[in-house]
Amino acid sequence: MRRLATGLLVLMALVFLAALYFEPGVPQLGYVRAFAEAAMVGALADWFAVTALFRHPLGIPIPHTAIIPRNKDRIGENMGRFVEENFLAPPLVAERVAHVDFAGKLAKWLSEPAQGAWLAGGIASILPRILHALDDDDLRRFAGEHLVAGVRKIDFATIAAEVLELLTRDNRHHVLVTQLIDQAKDLLEEFKPQIRERVRKEVWWGLRTVAVDEVLYTRIIDALERFLEELRDTPTHEMRARIDARLHRLIADLRQSPEFRAMGESLVQQLLENRELQVYLGIVWHEVRDRVLADAALPASAIRSQLQASIGNVGLALLGDRAMQEKLNVWVRREIVEQVAAHGHHVAALIADTVRRWDPETITQKAETEIGKDLQYIRINGTLIGGLVGLLLYLFAKGVSP
Repeated sequence: MRRLATGLLVLMALVFLAALYFEPGVPQLGYVRAFAEAAMVGALADWFAVTALFRHPLGIPIPHTAIIPRNKDRIGENMGRFVEENFLAPPLVAERVAHVDFAGKLAKWLSEPAQGAWLAGGIASILPRILHALDDDDLRRFAGEHLVAGVRKIDFATIAAEVLELLTRDNRHHVLVTQLIDQAKDLLEEFKPQIRERVRKEVWWGLRTVAVDEVLYTRIIDALERFLEELRDTPTHEMRARIDARLHRLIADLRQSPEFRAMGESLVQQLLENRELQVYLGIVWHEVRDRVLADAALPASAIRSQLQASIGNVGLALLGDRAMQEKLNVWVRREIVEQVAAHGHHVAALIADTVRRWDPETITQKAETEIGKDLQYIRINGTLIGGLVGLLLYLFAKGVSP
């Protein structure tokens, strides 16, 4: 395009010279000369303007030329700010992702067997490398030291209080208490023969002859069964109230009592320093590692199959649960907007820093590569428009001359 624009300028110069030479004999060539003359002026003016963007025309350091290389730092900052304000603005991003069904796309992708197989294969192939890496002595020592230090800092008493408070909120634990009562009834039924035998042994042999032991056994079993049924079916039972009170007191003690905190710290310390426990965990670790490695090497790996089945099940479950999809979509959209708002300026800084590191020649080449072709059209249009303007001016001058 540069050669075409320059060639058009040369052509206009040749036409101008030819018209100027033959015009005395052919006055009509004045129109051609006027067109070619103005076309050359327009072509040269636009050549200067286009060239001044990238370098000094003819190497002469004319003021306000080589605009892009001289102002590359400011251009980079403006580009970064432009992208941040016009493409990474949180309202724009929120509008753009508002109707994107991220969860639906993920569910559909996970539910496809080919995708599940690919993902499961990737996870299964990474497992052996992770396990071999964990066998490195230095890594294990480093991880062990930091793990122990981290465990010692955990406030297990407060965590236990939080868990208990969560379980007892809105009397959720009453369901568990009811289940425990039902289990107690089942155990009572299962151990009736043992209870019967124990009562028989505890009763004096003389009373056994008149079946007193049988009466006592029946009365004990009936009383226990009635008590358990009453406890199960009466939410306001005194025993349930006592259980609630004990749990609330335990939660308060776990939060506030120094003795409970000391007990928790002591228990953690004992577990961490217990040599037998460490040896046992080491044995379990090696057995688990060896089994995982052996399974991963099999063509029909059970781990890979289970992973694939689990991935597919998750995808199908999510695909059929619109409520969960909507919750995930809301979370993903909110997270995207928050991350863009928090880190959008990093993108602007990246653009500015990248342009700042370019030397003048690099940014000139990149700019010319991207927009240089279109700028040559400006030169071509300037040549033609200049010629037409010159022709109109010539006609106007001819029309007003005496």
